[in-house]
Amino acid sequence: MSAPEVEGEIKTLSLKWEADKWFLVLACEVPEPQQVGNILPVIGLDVGLTHFATSSEGEKISNPRFLKDALPELRRAQRSLSRKKKGGKNRTKVKRQVRRLHARVANLRHEHRHKVSNELISRYGKIAVESLNVQGMLRNPRLARAISDVGWSAFVATLTYKAERAGGEVKQVSPNGTSQECSACGENVPKKLNVRIHRCACGLVLDRDHNAALNILQRAWPGTGQLSSNSAAGPSAQRSCLL
Repeated sequence: MSAPEVEGEIKTLSLKWEADKWFLVLACEVPEPQQVGNILPVIGLDVGLTHFATSSEGEKISNPRFLKDALPELRRAQRSLSRKKKGGKNRTKVKRQVRRLHARVANLRHEHRHKVSNELISRYGKIAVESLNVQGMLRNPRLARAISDVGWSAFVATLTYKAERAGGEVKQVSPNGTSQECSACGENVPKKLNVRIHRCACGLVLDRDHNAALNILQRAWPGTGQLSSNSAAGPSAQRSCLL
């Protein structure tokens, strides 16, 4: 198989050993891309655990949960590792298996965030997201593993640099109250986390995450995220988006 073409001038080159494989790592200097006006539409994204993200258009991106799927096999391997004698060949063999499993999860996450970000950049010029304190959220022992698995920070970073290269923009806004505020009238509608439908006295009944995505868009670019209470009569207003 022929080697992939390298873009730009190679500045550094190094070898990396990971999960029993050698990787060639190149750092290249490439010219700044020529910026062109991006006239694609705007969108707001609300990230979550039930779904990876929900857009202000009501589309939902599924959460693949790569670590959760790999946990049964990973736990078996780790239990086997704990029983193996230190310094023995069998222990070394199982350690390699554990490393390969972790590497596979990392690669799947990497592929997923690039696939999703590419799809979004091809459709939207400006994207609004929440500025989340992920490190603070990880202090919650009940949600820490699920939050780590979804990889919000890495996704937003990937989305941001890809949008910039395409002449677009990713803007982060405060997450405070985005799911409680009504996207139609602005009224505060308190609800617990397990309440997944937003119901307001103004008549708006909408999927909770869809409502939050509209508020995120409105905060980033005022006038773009407002939704009339007559435009969504219930949870059927949401759509699925498989990316």
